[in-house]
Amino acid sequence: MKIRNLAICLMIFVVWACGEKDVPEPIVNGNLKILGLSATTDTIHAWDTTTLKVITNVPCERIQWEANHGTLLGSGASIIYSAGSCCLGTNTITCTIQSQNEKDTASIKIHVLPYVIPE
Repeated sequence: MKIRNLAICLMIFVVWACGEKDVPEPIVNGNLKILGLSATTDTIHAWDTTTLKVITNVPCERIQWEANHGTLLGSGASIIYSAGSCCLGTNTITCTIQSQNEKDTASIKIHVLPYVIPE
C-alpha cells in the first residue's frame, strides 16, 4: 500500500514537473533603443540627490552610467545622482545600454545650484 501511494505521488510530481511553464515571450521590437531617460528633478542644490531612470524597448544585458561631475549611486535601470559643491553648474549624465551586439546611448543634463543655508 505504501509503495503504491509513493508511486502515485511520484507520477503526479513527474507530470507536474514536466508540464509547460508560463514563460512570457520576449519583447522584440527591432534594434535596442533608449525610449526615455528621466530625472525626478533636473535642478538640484549641492549635496542634494535626484533619481535617474532609463526606459528601453527591449530587455538589455548591460546598463552603464557615467557622469562628468558628481557621484552615481546604484546600478541598473534606476540610480541616484549626488552632487557636491565642486559640481556647480550643468552636469551631463550619460547612459549606455547594451544587449548582444546592439548598443544605444543617451544623455541628460542636471543643473546643480549652490547650497543654501537655511535661515
